[in-house]
Amino acid sequence: MLRKRTRWFGFVLVLAVLLTMVGGFAGAQEPKVLINGIRMTAGDPNTLDPQLAQDNKEITIINHLFVGLTSQDEVTSEVSPGVSTWEISEDGLVYTFNITPEVSWVRYNAETGQVEQVLDESGSPRYVTAADFEYAIKRSLDPAQADPYAYVLAPYIVGGVEYNAGEGAAEDVAVVATDTYTLQLTAPEKVAFALNIYGMWMARATPQWAIEDAGTAWTEPENIATYGPYALKEWAHEESVTLIKNPFWAGTEVYPQPRIDEVIIRFLDDATQLPEYEAGTMDAIEVPQAEIERIKADPVLSQEYTAGADNCSYYYGFNVQKPPFDNVHIRRAFSLAIDRQSIVDNVTKAGQIPARWFTRPGHNAAPSLEEFPDLGIGFDPDMAKEELALGLQELGLASAAELPPLTLAFGNTTGHTQIAQAIQQMWADTLGVTVNLSALDPTTYFVTQQQDAEMIHRSGWCSDYPDANSFLYDVFRSDSSQNYGHFASAEFDQLVDEARVLDDTDARQEKYARAEQILNWEEVGIAPIYWYVTKQLTKPYVERTYSIIGNENFTRWDISK
Repeated sequence: MLRKRTRWFGFVLVLAVLLTMVGGFAGAQEPKVLINGIRMTAGDPNTLDPQLAQDNKEITIINHLFVGLTSQDEVTSEVSPGVSTWEISEDGLVYTFNITPEVSWVRYNAETGQVEQVLDESGSPRYVTAADFEYAIKRSLDPAQADPYAYVLAPYIVGGVEYNAGEGAAEDVAVVATDTYTLQLTAPEKVAFALNIYGMWMARATPQWAIEDAGTAWTEPENIATYGPYALKEWAHEESVTLIKNPFWAGTEVYPQPRIDEVIIRFLDDATQLPEYEAGTMDAIEVPQAEIERIKADPVLSQEYTAGADNCSYYYGFNVQKPPFDNVHIRRAFSLAIDRQSIVDNVTKAGQIPARWFTRPGHNAAPSLEEFPDLGIGFDPDMAKEELALGLQELGLASAAELPPLTLAFGNTTGHTQIAQAIQQMWADTLGVTVNLSALDPTTYFVTQQQDAEMIHRSGWCSDYPDANSFLYDVFRSDSSQNYGHFASAEFDQLVDEARVLDDTDARQEKYARAEQILNWEEVGIAPIYWYVTKQLTKPYVERTYSIIGNENFTRWDISK
């Protein structure tokens, strides 16, 4: 695909520089400041390093500091140019990215209160180059970096899998800066969604000189260098991050020049966000599920409340290596005993859809409820009891009372707790079992599960690009780092491997449907619970977009008060 470069980039860049030089003019207006809690939770981000990040909180911030070769539109989910245009060879294997010239590396200067260009040893501005992308991609794949998302990128670059596994060399990774603003990347096979992969955060340009100078502290505000629509003004650890408009950012289709001067992102759980919002100290927040009925009934808040489509799935994983969940009948019994309709009607109450399988319908090649109404698993208490009896028989146990202590782990938020308590009661009523609830620190929860997942563990997944591959191949292939419960099926792996490279969408959908049946019914690696919707409150003076991809884009927001 060949796209024309944005011809007005240079003009807007010059204009931005001139405006920063006449600070008195710019300062005449009251700055627009947004205080946001959407996509946030309590606790500090684990990192702001693109080659270490993996959760929504981190990625939402990173998306505004570093822009990829490609970008994903948050409203349509379509792939668009980031800081490059591209050409693809006729065989679909060689990608040539033309980096937009003179995109400045910048840093916020706390002494001057200005976002400034980063200068090199000769005093000239540093610009984002193809070499910066080559460095970042190889840094992600370097096994010493231990990037948790390198496994997603590795299969789409020749030599990537081998290098990431410690069995190849960096020089054999087929990504190379052929000149200052040209990056050439070779894929091992033609894949329709590869452009989405190359734009993901772990493949974003990062500043080698800053990383080498400051080490692991390079993401602190005084050390970091970024180039996106916002710069990092402040990181008050455990409390908030403040982003400030980058005047050197010329704008792209997906990330235009920001209209909001500063975005304060607060790290609060939804139950804490709501009182702040009602007190007028926050502008946009997540809604706690316990308050949805009150908000819908409130004449003011109901007008500020929105629930919309999301790209995420909520599920419980089983650690198939921990007894008694190493027995498929036990796993199936526990999944069959969950009344998903009751959960969405009586607990979550925001219009979530009971999930029969993992992949959120609506993604490319994903099964739909209309075409596959009987796929996956649902609530069947009688069959749940039969499966429990079969499992107990295979384990040589006379009754459920002889099962070892059972534990469900989840991040300690009000919403997760309410869901866990409801399902705990369902298991007690249907199966006659007692499951202990383990509410863990949400900041470190996923790191803990990745290291040693509990026998039952709450999880959720939001697609990183709009294709079923982002769910099934990326999460539950047997060698995925996201496969916390160690689900493994040779047939499943073969299906997702084959579906990934097919051109025929219908054929891909059939293979993914078969893979879902293995994951959710035959081998029962997980218990799907529901497909998400967004639940948000936004002040009426905030003009905004509503994201369906799991991350917000504040460059398209504005404040009119």
